[in-house]
Amino acid sequence: PPTSRPEDGCPDEELLQDLRALKNQPGATVVLTTGRHMQTMRTWFASTGVDLVAEFGACVHRDGVTTCSGVDVEWKQHVRPVLDRLAYMAVGSWVEEKEYTLAWHYRNTDKELTAYRLREIKRGVTYCTTNHNLQVVAGNCVVEVRSAEVSKGRAAKQWVGEGWDCVVCVGAFESDDDVFEVMPAGAWCIKVGITEETEAGYKVRDINDVRALLHELAGNDSTHHTTRDSGTVMHANTEGPAGT
Repeated sequence: PPTSRPEDGCPDEELLQDLRALKNQPGATVVLTTGRHMQTMRTWFASTGVDLVAEFGACVHRDGVTTCSGVDVEWKQHVRPVLDRLAYMAVGSWVEEKEYTLAWHYRNTDKELTAYRLREIKRGVTYCTTNHNLQVVAGNCVVEVRSAEVSKGRAAKQWVGEGWDCVVCVGAFESDDDVFEVMPAGAWCIKVGITEETEAGYKVRDINDVRALLHELAGNDSTHHTTRDSGTVMHANTEGPAGT
């Protein structure tokens, strides 16, 4: 669930148990993709043995080995001042600098920061990045800037062509549609949020449904602690591409 600062979003023990159980099933591979620092992800999920994709595909941790992209990050010195000005104007917002990306967080700002203003901000940052081959992506109360040479989808391709019997791909953010697009035919692509536009073939309501689904896939016998008594409900995305 959302937290006021990214470092506060560490996984609870039940989630770690479910990931370990799923990873330990014969023939199973579990991959977590994120925009967070690789070191943060390795610290949080070290006990699970899962593979990791961090900073939107710039870093990959697979089979115990971490490799990072050699993309140029010189652009950050040009974009950082723009984001710093945004943080100064919007009290409560702040800029996070990672190795390969920059992020402007506004979760703690005044709620009167309207959708119109956010569009204007994203447009302004996009204009600033036109000469640097960058992408600007809106997330959950965050605007991220990264190199266009990396993406979650490009990183995911190294797992896709391995002849899996079943592929389940779940994502909540705009950047996760990059992953849905590279999934093989027949994959179960699931977007979190019923109202979200997506390339995925299915949708679930929120994080509680994702946790319940993970618990079922992991085959754990203990009761899943969720705010709902019902099981996971998936909705077919009638507006998405057929056959996803």
